[in-house]
Amino acid sequence: PVAGALATSGNALGHYLHFSRTADGTLTDISAPGGVRVHLNYDNPLDRLTYVKRIVGNEAVETLVQYRYTNGASWAK
Repeated sequence: PVAGALATSGNALGHYLHFSRTADGTLTDISAPGGVRVHLNYDNPLDRLTYVKRIVGNEAVETLVQYRYTNGASWAK
C-alpha cells in the first residue's frame, strides 16, 4: 500500500468501499460489497483519466463515463 493513501471508507451502517491502487498510488478500482466494482483507466504517459467502466465477473460490461482531452491537456469530454 502507498503511505497515506485511502484504502477503505465506511459509514455508520457498515457499508464500505475498497480502493485499489498501483504501486505508485494511482487509483485503479473502487469496490463495494455485493460484487459492485468500477475500473478507472488512465492514458499514458500523461496519466489522465480516460474512462470509468463497470466490472462484472472480471469483465468490463459498461462504460460509465469517458473523457477526452485537448492538445493543451484541458478536459474536453
